[in-house]
Amino acid sequence: LMECLGGLEELDLVLEILSIRPRKIFPLEEVQFIPGEKADYVLVDPERQWRFSADNNLSKSHNSPFFNRTFTGLTRALIRSNKFFDYGIGMEK
Repeated sequence: LMECLGGLEELDLVLEILSIRPRKIFPLEEVQFIPGEKADYVLVDPERQWRFSADNNLSKSHNSPFFNRTFTGLTRALIRSNKFFDYGIGMEK
């Protein structure tokens, strides 16, 4: 998505499209960050390059048109409530 919108210079726009606009399209409450409350966080390395291949594909698909393509921007981890999910480890640079 970042590549389609102009790369790292448009990171703010990408974040708005993925996190704020859906709440405006579907009438959902605005997210509030309240100390002590559970929250979800996504840790992203916006400059990390990685190559998508059948070997690192986490989907059940076997025929993606994006196989063997290099992308910039990699999700490194997800923190959901009190659980930590580590992504991107072992991804080729």
